[in-house]
Amino acid sequence: MEYFHITPDRGFLEDPVSSFLDGLTLTLNRAGHQERDATAQCGDRIGGDFEIIFLVGGESTITIGNLQRQVHPGDLVLIPPFTKNKIQTTRENPHDNFWFHFDLYPVYRHTGFLDRMGCSSGNGSLLHIGLANSLPHMASLAGSEMIERRPGFHLVLKSVLLNLIIAGMRQCLSEQVSPGMAAPIALTPLYPVLDRAFEYIRQHIGERFFIPDLCRHLAVSESFLDKVFKEILNTSPGKYIQFMKIKHAEQLLKVQGLSVLEVSNRLGFSSPFYFSSVFRRHFGLSPTRYLRQCN
Repeated sequence: MEYFHITPDRGFLEDPVSSFLDGLTLTLNRAGHQERDATAQCGDRIGGDFEIIFLVGGESTITIGNLQRQVHPGDLVLIPPFTKNKIQTTRENPHDNFWFHFDLYPVYRHTGFLDRMGCSSGNGSLLHIGLANSLPHMASLAGSEMIERRPGFHLVLKSVLLNLIIAGMRQCLSEQVSPGMAAPIALTPLYPVLDRAFEYIRQHIGERFFIPDLCRHLAVSESFLDKVFKEILNTSPGKYIQFMKIKHAEQLLKVQGLSVLEVSNRLGFSSPFYFSSVFRRHFGLSPTRYLRQCN
């Protein structure tokens, strides 16, 4: 029997896919399996997180943004957050797919992630990663884990998702889908401030807090914090906090079943009307209509 080992040489340490993903925190929100069900279709919808769909059988027609794609077995589809999409199948050959909703942190790496997954602006991506590998077996494993829910099932599902992401990035590299995908992210002295800001926002997202509270915690001025966000994320601290609150509001409405008034008060919006208008701006629907669509 032969013995193999990997020596941590320069090439090992500079693996571009692993080094990029090592800098991300992946949070799996939910997952599912649509198995040859012709009724398992989704009309126009918008989600607040990333979604990956891996087709192992049948056919799908998936519209992301303004681009419609025919999806076949072995295809991997990535739908970015807050992107309008629609999923359809046929009665003659209904789709068999596995889907995963997830978030990635820090947010400033979203652009790099989308680039490495071959995403065109606003239209997601479709990559053929094939079925002649271990991925169909892993997808089948995910299906059984979803049903049995044995201890550790969440980490198994997360590992399947990570393998699908790696397969997508490898495919992009082999096809050279995006010329800039291997470019490293240039860090500046502003990044530690941004990371601390993200951490504070995540810890206090379910509470009432405002920009001055965040600045006091970071020991920086409001003008400096504004500079950090605009230079790295091209947005203001206020808009980013609003973005994160709306993502959290989606979970409070769908998972905890809180009312629009309760969510508005908990997240510090000035009124339920203002909360509803901000929610509509991101999801394209009022909170009430969005919940009705989900149900």
